[in-house]
This record gives sequence, structure tokens and C-alpha cells, in this order.
Amino acid sequence: MRASLQGQPDKAQLKSLALPERVQPRLEGASRAKNTGKRSRAPGGASLSGVVSGGGVVITIPVPGRKRSVFSLRTRQPAWPPSPQSEAPRMKIWSSEHVFGHPWDTVIKAAMRKYPNPMNPSVVGVDVLDRSLDNEGRLHSHRLLSTEWGLPSIVKAILGTNRTITYIKEHSVVDPMEKKMVLCSTNITLTNLVSVDERLVYTPHPENPEQTVLTQEAIITVKGVSLSSYLETLMASSISSNARKGWDAIEWTIQHSESALS
Repeated sequence: MRASLQGQPDKAQLKSLALPERVQPRLEGASRAKNTGKRSRAPGGASLSGVVSGGGVVITIPVPGRKRSVFSLRTRQPAWPPSPQSEAPRMKIWSSEHVFGHPWDTVIKAAMRKYPNPMNPSVVGVDVLDRSLDNEGRLHSHRLLSTEWGLPSIVKAILGTNRTITYIKEHSVVDPMEKKMVLCSTNITLTNLVSVDERLVYTPHPENPEQTVLTQEAIITVKGVSLSSYLETLMASSISSNARKGWDAIEWTIQHSESALS
């Protein structure tokens, strides 16, 4: 049963609703998107097309010589007002899709051992905490990543920290029967100021088994600091840049694996 409030609710109404402490973000479907019809030219002659959806923009970037990549960026306030003690955390949702020109098995092997690589020098350490097989033959891996978070001085001042090394916990599940890999990660440092929750899914291309589709999504939550919109945009830009580096790192790993075998 859904309750709706008119005007300012009193304490009795609030208590009766038993609202959850945290409202989970909800992604809007592509069916609600509205094509802007606008196109522009990017450096190098790439064609950009925009689609507005759910308070954000989806950008398709067909770059000559590379597989199709799609990015989207949305900003969302939580659905319920914050408590009087703190400002509502802001959320920005970033997502992308990329197609590798390699079979799923090849891409997964490269994704599992892509560190270290010259494209991601910010990742300075990878520790495998646990790795096991479940009863269905799926491989579960828990890893701890140590990264150098290269934030500008002004951002460090806003966050009130001089920390440069951050730690990220990562859990991946590889299902060889279904041919699907799901990787989820979240930062475990500076969580009182900002949280970045990422989810990556690798699956075979539905029309071409010699290709692999990677879909990525990140939810950035900035908590109670000034210039939160600026921080959201900066974090989304950093994630987008790191995603491209991650794709290149997988390609680099595949090429070096093939050259080592030849």
C-alpha cells in the first residue's frame, strides 16, 4: 500500500510510513528517453549524438578504428528528504557499453589478470583475499585494490583530507556455463565523504560469438560536503577516463598473451 503526503507531514505520519533509511537509486528505462536529434563533431572526426533520458544525457561515440562505446550520465537526488541533522547525499549515475572484438573466454582471462599494466599506473597493488568455486561451478574472487587517487589540491581541500592511497574491495563471479562475468566494486576509504559503487558485466555478443559486450555502471554518492556537484562531475569524468584505460588494458593483455604464445 502506497501512502502519499500533502504539505508538511507531522511526526505521527512519518513514523507510520516506516520509510527506509536509504532510498536506493532507480535507473530509468530507455523507453522513456527522448532523442534530441542534435549531432556535433568531436576531435578526430568522430560523430556524437545525444539522447536525453531521466534528467541526464546518453552519448554514442562511434570512433573510426574502434568498437562502439556508449556513455550516459544522470544526476539524481534521493526520493525522500534528508533528516534535519544532515544534508541529503547527492547521486550521479554513470554507465557505458563497450564491445571487444574477441570471444568471451579470451576477454575474461585478460580481465582477470590485466594488472599491472601501463594503462592503469594508479593501481599500485592487488591482493587476492579469497578465491573459491561454488556448487554450480562458478568462480568467486574477492580482491583488495590499492589505488593512487590523483585528486587536485582543491578537491582534497573540499574533502578535508590529504590521503592519496585509497582501497577498493572487489567481488567477481565468473559463470563458465552461462558465459557471464559480474564484477562489483566499492571504495572502503573516505566512505564518510564519497562512495563509488561500480558494476561490470561481461557477456558474449548476442549476434556475434566472436565479440564480447561489457556494460558498466557506477553510482557516485557525495555526502554532506560543499561543491558536491563539482565533485560529482569530477568523479564521473575520472571513472569515464579509467573505463577507457581499462578497455585498453584488456586489449594490451590479450596482445601480450598472444605474443608470448607465438
